[in-house]
Amino acid sequence: RPAGRRVNDIRTFRNARSLYAIDTLLGIAGDASDDSYVRTVACETLGWYRESVCREKIITALSEVLKNETDAPESVVREIRKTIKRLRWE
Repeated sequence: RPAGRRVNDIRTFRNARSLYAIDTLLGIAGDASDDSYVRTVACETLGWYRESVCREKIITALSEVLKNETDAPESVVREIRKTIKRLRWE
């Protein structure tokens, strides 16, 4: 699927936050072979899950991506850090 179409699909979960989407979004965010813009949007979308019962799960998974993927694109790294900060309510 084209990246632009995937981005639009991912963004629907900003306002229609579904617990069932979290694992898929985390999978996209952590997939080093995926398009960096799509990964960035997935990370940004996860930042909208501030009130989710899965907030800690998201923080842990994104922290693991930062720790394990040392050559991640800067846009992805920056968005992961912002998302973790949002979810921690900092």
